[in-house]
Amino acid sequence: MSSDIERAPEVLRIWQALASAEVEGYLTHLLRRYAFEPEWAEDVRRLTVPWPSGISVAQMRYACGEAIRTAVDAFARSKGNRSLTRKSLRSSLVHRTQQLRDVRGHGKVFTPPPGYPRSALSTVFLVEVARIGDAYWLIPPSVEVVKLHQRMAG
Repeated sequence: MSSDIERAPEVLRIWQALASAEVEGYLTHLLRRYAFEPEWAEDVRRLTVPWPSGISVAQMRYACGEAIRTAVDAFARSKGNRSLTRKSLRSSLVHRTQQLRDVRGHGKVFTPPPGYPRSALSTVFLVEVARIGDAYWLIPPSVEVVKLHQRMAG
């Protein structure tokens, strides 16, 4: 068990990378849904690498959902100006992330629907290595959480 706890920083690093990829994938999906360039999702990577302290994956999904609504509105108001739309998306992502950091966004989450498909690799990591399972969506990544779940599972 002590070796599990000793590798908590490495488990955290992988958890954060997985969380960042999840959020970028979610924003890519939203951008495609509204016929925007999926490459714009790289803007969220700047906010999630390194992962923002105290923010869960579900909260970042909320920030993406709100940012895409803002972008759709900006697109309509600007009569289709894609440059202004992308700036609006970026600005909203920064604003929403800051709100979440300031705790004003507490309770604002977008969790995936039940049965949301996960890759086999992420399932093995979340269940067998990090031992956090579906709590992955709601718990902000931290070494303390990894150590706690390692102890509970040991």
